[in-house]
Amino acid sequence: ATPGSVGTAGVANVTNVDDASSAFTNPAGMTYRENDEVQAGMEVLIPVNKFDSDIATAGGSDGGNAGDPAVIPGLFVVKGLNENLKLGFSVAAVAGGGLDYGENFVGRYQAYKAALQTVGAGPSLGYRINDMLSIGAGIYMLYTTFNQKIAVNQSFFGANDGTVHFDDIDDISYQWTAGLTFQPTDRLLFGFTYLSEADVDLSGDLKTSGLQGAFQNLLGNADSITVDFDLPESFNFGLRYRATENLTLLADSNYQRWSQFSQTNVRIDVGPAGETIVTGFDRDWKDTWHVGGAFKYDFGENHLVAMGISYDSSPVTNKDRTADLPIDEQFRVAAAFGKENPIGLSYSVSG
Repeated sequence: ATPGSVGTAGVANVTNVDDASSAFTNPAGMTYRENDEVQAGMEVLIPVNKFDSDIATAGGSDGGNAGDPAVIPGLFVVKGLNENLKLGFSVAAVAGGGLDYGENFVGRYQAYKAALQTVGAGPSLGYRINDMLSIGAGIYMLYTTFNQKIAVNQSFFGANDGTVHFDDIDDISYQWTAGLTFQPTDRLLFGFTYLSEADVDLSGDLKTSGLQGAFQNLLGNADSITVDFDLPESFNFGLRYRATENLTLLADSNYQRWSQFSQTNVRIDVGPAGETIVTGFDRDWKDTWHVGGAFKYDFGENHLVAMGISYDSSPVTNKDRTADLPIDEQFRVAAAFGKENPIGLSYSVSG
């Protein structure tokens, strides 16, 4: 993470020409880097996620704060092949999050514990066509892991809840991006990026415990599971305007096709019998849009202040929202102070 990304609530990403992280955010921006660069960042995420138990019908607790803290690293490299052609490499978190409501959570029959992590790594190229226009593209290998625990309601049999556990199911998939920057004047720059859809086919062990009766007969011998879904494509547009020698104004918008993620297909293989259970469900997710604005102010002597605000619409209605992915509309307000020292280390604080 960098002050330009974290401190602007992500608004600076699509017009990022300031550092090596452009290899990931918009490969065309690498053409503005005069020197070879290596940049590493780390972001600490401390989420607060609380469930309103008044709307639930099952007995149990509200789960308290279910958000799991996470450390999000990033590594970015830019290497000049010639004056106009730049090669980049990135390792960064693409998506993820974790929740732990506890075994007595009122929504435990949807999920009471879940963790999804997707990390992307891959090369990118940026090419300066002329003084105004640069283009770029990249391809990333995505490694995704998913864990989930779901309680099984066995009150019909007079038994306690059973548990179904997706245990470290994972997959390697691929995603590509293309971008451009257009700078008609010394002060004004436009950026555009496209991020492709990615097909994720998670597979791994399915474990059960405490199942009774028909549930034991159905799933007791299950030994593997496959979960198939798509990460959405997105279209991203941004601009930056250098209002003064020290002040830069930024704006961005994007359209993400979360409807592509909506459908999830599940296949369960049942041990010795060789049977296969195939099912699927639609989360009724919709496409989303985003707008944001930010500024960066350079005080000189390697001191930078940034602030941004952004809004993302919700992909799902209150009626269709589930406990494992409790996503709503998002308002982000962020600020950062950054300072570089001779070894290129930047410090930032954001919120």
